[in-house]
Amino acid sequence: MRGDAVARRMLAALLRLEAEPWPGGLRAYSAMLVALSSRCEQHRAAKGEIYDWLERVAGGALVVRNEVRRECLRDAFHEAVASIDGLLLHFRAGLRDDRRPNLRSMLVAWIVWRAGDLRRSLHQRHDDRRSRGVDATLHLAVTPVADNPETTVITADIAAMLAADGSPAARALLLVGAGYSVAEAARRTGASRQQVYRARGLLRETVDG
Repeated sequence: MRGDAVARRMLAALLRLEAEPWPGGLRAYSAMLVALSSRCEQHRAAKGEIYDWLERVAGGALVVRNEVRRECLRDAFHEAVASIDGLLLHFRAGLRDDRRPNLRSMLVAWIVWRAGDLRRSLHQRHDDRRSRGVDATLHLAVTPVADNPETTVITADIAAMLAADGSPAARALLLVGAGYSVAEAARRTGASRQQVYRARGLLRETVDG
């Protein structure tokens, strides 16, 4: 499952286009996503290239202390690689000229939220979160058969924004979106519940905007 020079060049081209002025490269980026999707669908070794790259750039997202959470993240990681051809096409369908794409952020967001799905399905916890505010938006936006690719991209942007923030409240929101309760997320990150609720309210305003 290793050693596809063609897929490696395609991936490198995508990353170069992400760094160039946007939306000038939108058409080329879109075409390259289609080409890489096709390559991954037809050649097992191409998925190996994605696996190696994603492990390098996103492996840190899988490093958590909780064993169950870690297993769910790893399962979601493998699922992302296995279904990468479809995910690339979903990502392509959500491209916009006013939003610079980021393949790493999109895939990391998908892995994080899919891991939350797996955790909920395994332990049947926090199901009520699917019907509440921004938590439900984040949960429904990224699924293996998402009907709205644009929402998937927006969710990736939100996850990237929270990860870049790095504050205890932002990290707590990532945990809440993955299925933890506010109390548990606050305890794990050192944020107060009030800080988490305030951050969630601000995030809801951002999503609504």
